[in-house]
Amino acid sequence: MLPRTIAIGFTLACFFLLGASASASSGNVFYVDASGGNDAHSGQSPALAWKTMAAVNAHRFLPGDHLYFHAGQEFAGMMRSAGSGTSAAPTLLGWWVKGA
Repeated sequence: MLPRTIAIGFTLACFFLLGASASASSGNVFYVDASGGNDAHSGQSPALAWKTMAAVNAHRFLPGDHLYFHAGQEFAGMMRSAGSGTSAAPTLLGWWVKGA
């Protein structure tokens, strides 16, 4: 079994590579910030980022949605989100940097 951080990184890399052709304007954008987020937020901007994987897993992602984790942070747990993308509008996962 892979260590948790490697498994999460591998999962994110797979989703990111599979969805690299999606348009940045398609779907909704969501953010996760382990240090400054709040699961009561909508997750739809860096200022309203979710805090935990529980919030991510509670959301049903639609084709074309983007999910960004704050770069350099650790996120405990497994991602088991509902929903998925399509070949024309994949769900993208990536990293974001505050202030960027």
